[in-house]
Amino acid sequence: MVEEKGFNNLNSKEQWELIGLIDKLFFERGEYYSRESPGVSLVYLQQAESVRKQLKARFGNVLQQ
Repeated sequence: MVEEKGFNNLNSKEQWELIGLIDKLFFERGEYYSRESPGVSLVYLQQAESVRKQLKARFGNVLQQ
């Protein structure tokens, strides 16, 4: 998901921010898939989409396509 060279070019604070956003994205996707309620699933899916957009906007140059 992340290019090693691009990740290594980030400073340590940016690396931790990127790791945190990726963790949050996968956690929220996991919550989405573990629920049965369509309303709850929609909320988690929207949150995951928001985090994905943050990742792309902030670290798009580091992410693999």
